[in-house]
Amino acid sequence: EQIAEAMAQLNNSNQEERVEAVEQLGAYPNPETEATLGQLLTTDASPEVRNAAALSLGSLDEPSEATLSALMAALEDQNEDVRFSALSTLEDYLLGQEEDSPNYRRIKDGLRLKAGSRSVPDELKESINEVLRDQESMAVPEAVPEAEPDN
Repeated sequence: EQIAEAMAQLNNSNQEERVEAVEQLGAYPNPETEATLGQLLTTDASPEVRNAAALSLGSLDEPSEATLSALMAALEDQNEDVRFSALSTLEDYLLGQEEDSPNYRRIKDGLRLKAGSRSVPDELKESINEVLRDQESMAVPEAVPEAEPDN
């Protein structure tokens, strides 16, 4: 019922009510709300609604490929808050994924591409590189076998 009410509120002309609806959808993560939030992130005219969508997508445990694509696209949004919220959500996903999972690699590869893209502002590129460096420093090094002593 709350999801249906929130979905109906998305058509409201009042931006604040739409932001509330987006936040409500984020509280009930499921494939339908995920798809709606991803669409709002990439198509809504209001930067506040797009920003709320980027943050609300952070409630997902296992984001879909479409969600990851929407968040990657949002790194090039005209609005700085939207860009940084999308990056924050992607970073949270990285922290919650196993390093050998497909989503971990997909996110990391996507961030590397965005860090080299001309369409991403320099300030965000620095933040992306910071996220990637942090991930590298947190990676568990492979166990190195001990050398046999020479006798």
